[in-house]
Amino acid sequence: MKVMARFLTPLLTALLLSAACGGTGTPRDARTEDASDAPVEIPDGPCPTGERLVVTDVTVHDLYIVTLEPDPYVLVEVSEVDETLTGIIEGTVVMPFMSGGLADDHETLPDDRPIYVICRNGTRSGLSAQYLVDHGHLCVYNVLDGIDAWNAADYPTVTP
Repeated sequence: MKVMARFLTPLLTALLLSAACGGTGTPRDARTEDASDAPVEIPDGPCPTGERLVVTDVTVHDLYIVTLEPDPYVLVEVSEVDETLTGIIEGTVVMPFMSGGLADDHETLPDDRPIYVICRNGTRSGLSAQYLVDHGHLCVYNVLDGIDAWNAADYPTVTP
């Protein structure tokens, strides 16, 4: 029962907060309706302070370009630990969403740099990214289509 509560609490919180914020008309909705394939504009340097941002969706290609730059960023993998055994992106912090790792440890994430959230296929990362924004984190990016798309693009991974 305790495991189920750890699973449901962050999920229900994310869903309820999303509904309370209107659920539609967010920049995320505008981006998916935009026919443009232009890359997302990612701020240079540290994240702005004192201003709450919304989740921005990025592609694995956008993330790959970020990983090539020396600018500091945090990449959070929210898949379960057993799902990461086939490979993760180098430097990734693993904080499983479903088993409560993200809820337990999100306060350890810095607010002075962009946070990219990734999972297997993009579903849990979207919920997790919204959870982070709802809990006060700035510059949060959801990686669309997840590590599956990263692997399909033949970008490098490491075995944890």
